[in-house]
Amino acid sequence: MKTQKFIRLLGLILCLSILGSLMLTGCQKPETDSKTVKYTIWQSLGDDSAYYAKYEDNPAIQYLQQTKTWGPDKKKIELEFLIPPAGTATDSFNTLLSTGDYPEMMDGVAYSGSVVDLYEQGIVLDLTDYIKQYMPNYIAFLEANPELAAEAYYLINGEKKYLSLRNFIDAVSYNWGGYCYRRDWIIKYGTNPKDGSAFSGRYTGTLPDGSVNMESWEDNVIFPSGGSDPVYISDWEWMLDIFAKAIADLGIKDGYPMSLYYPGFLATGDLVCSFGGDGPVYGLNKDNQVYFGATGENFRVYLQAMNTWFKNGWIDKAFTEHNSDMFFAIDDAKIRSGKVGLWWGTQGVLIGKLDDGEDLKKGMVVYGARQPINDIYGTVAQKNQEPYTMYQYSRANMNWLITDKMKEKDIVPLLTMIDYLYTEEGAKLCTLGLTKEQYEETKPELYTRFGLTEGSYYKVPDSEARGTRTYAFVDTVANDGASLNTVVRLTRFVHLEVQSLLLTRGSPAMLNSLDQWIWYENKGSLTGAILNQVTADEQKTISKTGTNVNEFMNKTIPTFIKGDKDPFSNADWEAYVKAINKYAPDKITKIYQEKLDNLNK
Repeated sequence: MKTQKFIRLLGLILCLSILGSLMLTGCQKPETDSKTVKYTIWQSLGDDSAYYAKYEDNPAIQYLQQTKTWGPDKKKIELEFLIPPAGTATDSFNTLLSTGDYPEMMDGVAYSGSVVDLYEQGIVLDLTDYIKQYMPNYIAFLEANPELAAEAYYLINGEKKYLSLRNFIDAVSYNWGGYCYRRDWIIKYGTNPKDGSAFSGRYTGTLPDGSVNMESWEDNVIFPSGGSDPVYISDWEWMLDIFAKAIADLGIKDGYPMSLYYPGFLATGDLVCSFGGDGPVYGLNKDNQVYFGATGENFRVYLQAMNTWFKNGWIDKAFTEHNSDMFFAIDDAKIRSGKVGLWWGTQGVLIGKLDDGEDLKKGMVVYGARQPINDIYGTVAQKNQEPYTMYQYSRANMNWLITDKMKEKDIVPLLTMIDYLYTEEGAKLCTLGLTKEQYEETKPELYTRFGLTEGSYYKVPDSEARGTRTYAFVDTVANDGASLNTVVRLTRFVHLEVQSLLLTRGSPAMLNSLDQWIWYENKGSLTGAILNQVTADEQKTISKTGTNVNEFMNKTIPTFIKGDKDPFSNADWEAYVKAINKYAPDKITKIYQEKLDNLNK
């Protein structure tokens, strides 16, 4: 009998013990006390699977997970990335939101809605207190770069809150494209504007296999402004006239000195900004106020210049017919066959890359040009003004959202890890990859496979003479024509990119062309800080009005360039302004200005 009672008592104790354990498990957050915290991250784009199957295998991710601990409790992290099939990112993002199956962190690139709306729905967390407490390096970067700080927060009832994390670049980085021109035609058909002497040029280097280095071009070209690169509109007109002579001499029937985007302008402001500095649509002027440029005098003077160039035969007579071409590939086949003098192109055409020794491409040398400063057309307001509105990589880009699912996790290790990526050491990991020492700690398969046992980059000898640009990729990475440059480092996660530390490798001619494309900094585009405040109803107004305005401009602006309407005629210009104002573009200006005023309160 005593034995049975003892057995019952023992069973009761075991049941109570199990029940207590279950109750404790239900009340606490297991991962908070664990030494490893796992986070799931939705990402719109992954890396080429030829390098690794999962983004978790990125060498920098492996290094962060295997060698370091995070937060005051020194916890390890484990990251799992969810990446949708190519072309499905937007649908995937929206589906996750609608079903509630979204993870703790999401890349916001595929989201076109308002982050504020997600916050008000309880989907996105307010990170303000967390960031202030656990991300001192992130805050320090924002304080040191006040022009970017407004890109990091949102206004909620007049209060600045951090609702997301942003990727930033510490300096303007090289563009993938810009204005390009035929340098060889200038040498062959032009003469020194100072003394009338002939120009000459040649390749000066060879590759390891003994062939000519098609980037090693040197010449003695001088423009009317006195330097070796075009600076002013007068420099452009000088070379456009040379291109016209070249086309005539070569008997090119279907070529032209300059290509032009089919609407007659680029909405980003390129070339339009040469005439006063601003752009053709919505932007910020020198006084940091929102404007609509299409009815302004600067845009009118741009059209007067383009009208003149069209009459001179410098612009493609059929430019409006290329309405299916991207602005960086206008009539691309004709450009690549050597029949065009000046166009908006990409790095892939620079210096001797298009010269295959055949037909009109033989001896073809292409240089990059900056936006020219107008010194001919209009009044003082449009002359000698530095451009400040053009296509350029933004220093603030990807947006990362922390969702309410993070309430089930310990957020601190993740935020302290991300904050590390805003230190110089962490930022170099994302911008440049692993050092030899970091490789030795983890020996990632990718680095071993490509022989990167000494690391992916090195310190350039005498780099101090080049300012802060101290490091360069090793040959294996620098000379790779595919994606190795991307996969050896952490590019697809929230971080600071230290572009100022990266020395791009290339010949003086190549680097000079790249420098021309970022000669001026884009300060005239509307910022994310403004756009982030737009409500859903306001966005409907912007979309409807903007569509009407764009369609009207695309139809009407070419008529001014081709001469069907006269941009020098006050009557024609006033009729155009009256017609476009019927679509009420000022509605959009007022919305954006209100958002800008909110930021300045």
